[in-house]
Formats: sequence, structure tokens, C-alpha cells
Amino acid sequence: MMRGEFTSLPNSREVEFTLNGFFQSQGFGRPVNSLEPFASTIAVHLSGELVGAAHTAPPPDLIRALMARGAELDDAFESASSVHALQALAVAQHARGKGLGAGLLDECARYVRDELGADALIARVDSTHERLVGWYERHGFTVCAIDEVIQIDGVTLPPVDQLRDAWRPLTSSPRLSIHAVPLGAR
Repeated sequence: MMRGEFTSLPNSREVEFTLNGFFQSQGFGRPVNSLEPFASTIAVHLSGELVGAAHTAPPPDLIRALMARGAELDDAFESASSVHALQALAVAQHARGKGLGAGLLDECARYVRDELGADALIARVDSTHERLVGWYERHGFTVCAIDEVIQIDGVTLPPVDQLRDAWRPLTSSPRLSIHAVPLGAR
């Protein structure tokens, strides 16, 4: 296993531009917004070259649901920040198979727990990619069945075609409850 240099990147337009270029080169179609409140980005470099990155932020669906319940935007972000959604994780093709993805995932989990106070990390995993589903399970995630979604403190996250929800607790006593519920449950 090769050890890269893992760093937390500051939230800035320059970092966002670099990240989006990297993520798009690795096949991610949607851009990340590094200026979101409570967002975090971890990068890994080998010999000075950016070869991997992971980006997290509080789940937008949870923020919207908290606001629909009457929370102000800042309060919704604050409450939702106890859960971070892994919005993107990618390792360059030539750097794969060296443990850098697992290192990114672990460093991301450590950072959002220790620096941002998050209790859990959630992800959406391509349900057609069983090897990837297994990778998340091996790294401490509980992956929902194909007909389930995550519910966080009574807020059911909407399903996304071809994706399965997954979560990984980061503390022994989370502030919000997270569990799987059947599709269509409220």
C-alpha cells in the first residue's frame, strides 16, 4: 500500500475550480460547491501530483426538510452538520489499487468528526456496481437494501435512481438517529 500526502483544502473558488476539473476528469458529471457552509475537502497527492480527493457537506435534503419544519437557514445548516454526505470521492486511474481511496475515506471521516463535529458520514452508492457496494461495506458503512432509503431523525431522504444509501457512524453516541426504512415510508 502506498502512502500519499493527505491534506484538508481551504474553501475557495480556486480550490473549487481545481477540484471540479479533477472530479470531471474522473467521470463525475456534477460539480462540487466548496463554499457551502460546513463543507470539507480532503485531497491526496503523490510526488506533488493531485491523485485523489473527497468532498463532503451536510445533506441538502436534510437542510431543506429542517427549513420546511420552520428552522432558519443557519440553524438548519448547524443541525444538519452532525451528518456529512460524501458528495464525491475519486482516485486517478493510475493511482488506484494502492489504498488511497480507503485513506481518503478514513481521513474524511476523521476530519468531519474531529474538526466539524459530525456523528455520521452518509453516501450514495451505485447499485449496479456490486464491487463498490462491497468496498463501502468493508469500510464500515451499512448499505441499505435496494428497496430502502436512509431516514435521519424522521426525515426520509428521497431515493435516487440506481443509487443505494449507506451510512457510517463516527461516534458511539450520535445526536441524530439514522436507520434504513422501506421506500415510501415517511
